[in-house]
Amino acid sequence: MNGSNWKDTGELIGIGAIVASLVFVGFQMRQDHEIARAEALGEYIATGLDFYLEVADYSEILVKGNAGEILTPVEIHKLRAFIEAAETRVTLEIARQRILGGSLDTVELKFASFLYMNPAARAAWLQLGIDMEQYVDPLRTPESLARTQERGSKAFRQRINTDLARLEELYK
Repeated sequence: MNGSNWKDTGELIGIGAIVASLVFVGFQMRQDHEIARAEALGEYIATGLDFYLEVADYSEILVKGNAGEILTPVEIHKLRAFIEAAETRVTLEIARQRILGGSLDTVELKFASFLYMNPAARAAWLQLGIDMEQYVDPLRTPESLARTQERGSKAFRQRINTDLARLEELYK
């Protein structure tokens, strides 16, 4: 073989190695993505189970409030903190799924259903919305307010209110 053939052969081997490494990297990235999605699903399930265990911790307050009984100021505070944490969990789960390229709207629908079936929780959630409008929104910049209305907490609250209205219509 002359020098030109060796050079051509070497270049072909080099190109083949580059292509093989790119294919390997592609497979690795795909596998990493699938692992991340599986982990996200596992975390979604775990946080969902944690939420239901937390609901059990607040059963007395929910049952009392759902029955129309007057809650003490401490019970109102506990219920409000629980609902705020539940709402935050749902919004963070939705954001995480969007980052991963998925959509688990079920978590949002389940939250709306929970509020529908628990009037005391719904009242606490509605009060949180009023408080946000009264105490947080005036502090926002116009850009921040536009973002929250378009895709943030106001948009989330509107979707939940729409779902609640649909449930009201379904179960009149």
